[in-house]
Amino acid sequence: MRQRFEQQYSLGRVAIEDTEIRVSSRAAAYKIALALLEIYKTPQYNEEIFAILESYITKGKKETGRHGMDLWQIFVLAQYRLGMNLTYDELDYMVNEDKTLRSLLGIQGNEFGVPQQEISYQNLIDNLNLITDEMMHKINAVIVSFANGEVFKKKAAAGYALKTDSYVVESNVHFPTDYNLLWDCGPNKDERLKECVGIYVKTTTELVNKLIDFLPSIPLGDDTLCWYYKIQLENYIILTIKHIDLLERRVMKGETIPHEEKMFSIFEQYTEWVNKGKPQIELGKKLCITTNDHGIIVDYRIMEHQADSQIVIDIAADVLTKYKVASWSFDKAFYHQDNKAILADEVGNVIMPKKGKPNKIEKEEESQAKFKNLRNRHSAIESNINELEHRGLDRCPDRGYSHFKRYIGMGVCAYNLYKIGAKLREIKIEEQLRLHKEERLRLAA
Repeated sequence: MRQRFEQQYSLGRVAIEDTEIRVSSRAAAYKIALALLEIYKTPQYNEEIFAILESYITKGKKETGRHGMDLWQIFVLAQYRLGMNLTYDELDYMVNEDKTLRSLLGIQGNEFGVPQQEISYQNLIDNLNLITDEMMHKINAVIVSFANGEVFKKKAAAGYALKTDSYVVESNVHFPTDYNLLWDCGPNKDERLKECVGIYVKTTTELVNKLIDFLPSIPLGDDTLCWYYKIQLENYIILTIKHIDLLERRVMKGETIPHEEKMFSIFEQYTEWVNKGKPQIELGKKLCITTNDHGIIVDYRIMEHQADSQIVIDIAADVLTKYKVASWSFDKAFYHQDNKAILADEVGNVIMPKKGKPNKIEKEEESQAKFKNLRNRHSAIESNINELEHRGLDRCPDRGYSHFKRYIGMGVCAYNLYKIGAKLREIKIEEQLRLHKEERLRLAA
């Protein structure tokens, strides 16, 4: 049965609350460790996070069986993986060699010299795969509450200065062409690419027909693996037929294929072809984030074939029920007159520049000092996005849409913990300097 956390304090292990963290270091690992340790030692937020983990990971499980990885350990490892942009190989090394991380996990030996407790590579993967996107959304809400209430201590009455922007998180795909996609459904890519489209389509069609004829002969019985491969084969046959049709229509008939009919990967079928007005095309999903005064992400969501202007009302419906907002800034891509009008009823200052040429009233509004100041401050969210990408949310290495969404959720939480840890480090250094100064004055007297 999986526990919240169960540590043998009698002999052999360093207690989690006794984890030593080098405040003098500016490394990301120490900042994340500071935030995690502070949450662990704060009962209210510790309890809330454990309750969420239990509701998703242990709910409905029998209270018997082999003891699994503790919930706290799963949470910590997820934040380290994304917070430091680690591969599973790098995480495997850290979890078995890094003293600070091992102490946070409750498996670091002390002076009594008990045998080294190790966590296997496969155990890491299996346990982190228990995390879901929905779980991370709820945990992030707790982390944001902890940041606002215990670390930055923003007075709610003053209202937050929010900023919203979007960028593309790339999925794990190669740059697609019709040939690439058909190759994924069958062998001999290099040979087929040398042939003309007509021969290529003819050959692929013959292959599909053979596979369809082969399907009834697959020995199934009670073999779960055979059933799995049969279902996979059927799915790839359907995708191959679809792309043969697209290739014939586009190349041979000269049709323009509607964007919603296109598919850019047969493995990561959720992938979108995104052009945000930049020179390069990006393949993945747009992620929209909303940050507060301190750069903490208070809301994030993956956009499903949506323009920036189409998501504003949904964000506002969630955010405005949780926070008092003094100002909220966007770039021109989010502009729509309805968006601005609805937000203006709830927000003191809405910074949403109009696309195209503004009219006289809009020009006067955008020329005001307050508008210009808040618009200039909006650029801070670009550095937040850059930090997110540095934490690992530039390209998702995990396969499948559910894993893509989970990866983003873990990345956002890790980013917020990094921000919290940086602030905690600043507070602790200021406290050390204050105490040092007081000691010097005492000795001088």
